[in-house]
Amino acid sequence: MSKLLLALIAMLLTFQNNAQPQKTFTVNAGQKVVDAIPGIELYSHPEFTLGTVRLKDASEALVKLNYNSVFGEIQYIDPKNGDTLSLAEEKNISFVAIEKDTFYFDEVWLQFVSGNAELKLAKKRMLEMTNKEKLGAMEVPGFGAIETYIKFTGSQHMKDLVAKENLTFSEHVSYYFGDRFNHFAKASKRGLLKMYSKNEKDLEKWLDENKIDFSKEDDLKKLFAYVQTL
Repeated sequence: MSKLLLALIAMLLTFQNNAQPQKTFTVNAGQKVVDAIPGIELYSHPEFTLGTVRLKDASEALVKLNYNSVFGEIQYIDPKNGDTLSLAEEKNISFVAIEKDTFYFDEVWLQFVSGNAELKLAKKRMLEMTNKEKLGAMEVPGFGAIETYIKFTGSQHMKDLVAKENLTFSEHVSYYFGDRFNHFAKASKRGLLKMYSKNEKDLEKWLDENKIDFSKEDDLKKLFAYVQTL
């Protein structure tokens, strides 16, 4: 066996050992989404919890809240009739606090992970519909009937959402850097250096000495700990 082949096998094994398994969930036709995907995966919290919606005009509302990972929306329980609804006019919201967790809205809902007033690390967690398997005659999956989707969206109540076809949902977590104005961009070396242009040389040196994976939360927390010393 050649040295090159051995090296390639070693690299592949290292990648497999370091890669984090992606969570996937299958919802069969006729099955409710809430019956196929555990509640702890569907939502950020085990149950809707009394939290704060803080508007940019400094007014606040206290309602039962939760983050829905399928819709990518903050939802609340209407105190009048008990319906589950999604927050509207998100651009007027400063932040949402649910227990110890804080969420910001900048085109998408992001959950605060670490940082300070000047620089924030946040994440977006979604359960995206990645496969939709159409059923053919006699409800047998049709050949060549698998379609790929980027995002599942809808306005139905989650408890009433029933799959008409076999669906596959996959977990996707991405990280963002935010500034003091709560504007966020995908976490990247280029974006960080732009935000800390005055400390670019120090950052470059540190990043060369510490191999940071911008898709891993522990690595980004380590990076943020250093950035706060600048």
